[in-house]
Amino acid sequence: MPPAIGALPSDSIPVRDSAPSTDVGGPSQVSMVYRCVGKHGAVSLQSQPCAAGERVTRAIFAPPDAESLPRPTFAAPNGPSVAEYTDAAPAVDDARDRRRRECADAGSSREATLARVGLARTYDLLHQLDAMVQEACKGL
Repeated sequence: MPPAIGALPSDSIPVRDSAPSTDVGGPSQVSMVYRCVGKHGAVSLQSQPCAAGERVTRAIFAPPDAESLPRPTFAAPNGPSVAEYTDAAPAVDDARDRRRRECADAGSSREATLARVGLARTYDLLHQLDAMVQEACKGL
């Protein structure tokens, strides 16, 4: 069967002259890997184009490893640093923060009471402790 129009022999593939653009505004960091076949059938993979007397059977784009790429740098923010925020005076507690603390304290008190009583707890005790926590945490 004759080869299709425009088909290439199975052992040769055309090679582009240049690597694709990386669109990052700097020099291209994409490299090529060439598969070359010598006169006696020896196959080699290399980053340089094949030598005279060898034929290129495949050429693929090979992006660099992530470790070899330059890391992005960020400009320092113009605002205050984290240390300036943490060294500042604590913010004034508002009513919601106070209620959250009361809720957490009620839950801790419930757990401490249950740990102290152990398995001798009763339904009435559990009901009272749960009601105390529910009242302290209502509306949060």
